[in-house]
Amino acid sequence: MGNIVMFPTHKIKKPKVKQTEEQAKKIKEDIFIEQLVEEFTLDFIHVLQENAIVMKNETFLRDLAVVIESIKSLIKRDFKQKHPMQTITDALAKISILPDGKKVTDMNYSKVFVTKPKVDK
Repeated sequence: MGNIVMFPTHKIKKPKVKQTEEQAKKIKEDIFIEQLVEEFTLDFIHVLQENAIVMKNETFLRDLAVVIESIKSLIKRDFKQKHPMQTITDALAKISILPDGKKVTDMNYSKVFVTKPKVDK
């Protein structure tokens, strides 16, 4: 065991993977989106704390996760990127135009299928 010579790992060169301009652009967009969502989330949480909203229970955390993913989805759509939440948004929300030209959002929650757990009798 005393005669083993360790290979100089600092001399190992990993092959560089070439990125296309499109891949580099998407990476930059993704980083920007993540930073923007993080900034929004921190500001949002700060405002909630200032207004004494209880944020320690699991229900709040689940709701917050949906809000964060919705914001991420909104921004990704602006960048022509896909996000799974967009399918949910497209199914739930429809924009209607009133006779006076105003736009209103109609939320149709009947398209959300939720199964209630069976209760043992």
